Amino acid sequence: MEKAFSGGLEFDEPPFKVTASNITPDKETGIGGWTDAQIKTALRKGVRPNGTPLAMIMPSDFYEIMTERDLNAVVAYLRSLKPIKNKVPDPIYKMQQMHHPFAGGEKPYTEAMMSDKLKKGFYLATIAHCMECHTPMGPRGREFATKLAPAASNFPGPWGKSVSRNITSSKTKGIGAWSDAEIKRAITTASARTAASSSRNGLPFLRQDDRRRPRRRRGLSAHGAGEGVTAPVMPRESGASSTPSGYWIARFRGQ
Repeated sequence: MEKAFSGGLEFDEPPFKVTASNITPDKETGIGGWTDAQIKTALRKGVRPNGTPLAMIMPSDFYEIMTERDLNAVVAYLRSLKPIKNKVPDPIYKMQQMHHPFAGGEKPYTEAMMSDKLKKGFYLATIAHCMECHTPMGPRGREFATKLAPAASNFPGPWGKSVSRNITSSKTKGIGAWSDAEIKRAITTASARTAASSSRNGLPFLRQDDRRRPRRRRGLSAHGAGEGVTAPVMPRESGASSTPSGYWIARFRGQ
C-alpha cells in the first residue's frame, strides 16, 4: 500500500494503450494541481483539465448519477491521500474515446431521491456498474435496453474463463429464488449461493443499510438466460489486462 493510488496498472487494448493515472495530491505527477471542479469533471465526464478524454476503461459513464454530496466526499478523500511522486506514461489513443451515460443515470441524483429505496438501489448498482459485467454484448455494445443483467459475458484470463451470472429476478435462471441474505452475502463476500467463490473480492465496505438497497435487482425483468457459470478468479499478473478486446470495439461503436 506504499504506492496506493499513484497509478501504474497498464491497459493495452484495441482503442488505447494507457496507464492508470496517479490520483494522489502530488502537484507534479498527480492531481494536486487540479481544482475540485476539475476532479469532478474527470469523474463524471471522463475529461482531464486540458480537455483530453480519459480512456474508456474509466467508468465515468456510470458516475454522472453521483450526488453532489457523494462526489464532494470522494474529492475530500482524494485530497487526504499522501502525495506520491510517480510519473506515468502519457496515454496513446488509437481511436476516439466515447462517453455514454447509463440510461436513467444521465443526471446527478438529489438527496431527496436517495430517500426512495428503489432509487437508492439503482444509484448504488449504477456507480458500482453491476450492469457492465452482467449484461451481454451485442454488435453495438452492451444490450442494456433489452437484456439488462441476464449475464452471459465472458471473462477470459489466467484462470481460464468465467461467465457473469444472471442477476435478474428469474427464479430458475437468475436470483429470483435467492433470499435477501444470500444476495447480500454474494455482494459483500463474493460468495455464490453454494458458497463457492464467484469473484476475487466482494464489497465489504457497504453499510448495513446500503446492503439492503441492491434489492433493486428484484425488480429486473426475469430473463431466462443461461446460468452464469463462474470460476474462481485468480490475481492478474502485474500490468496485465484481461478485458476482452471485443468489448472495446463494441463500446466504441456505441452502447
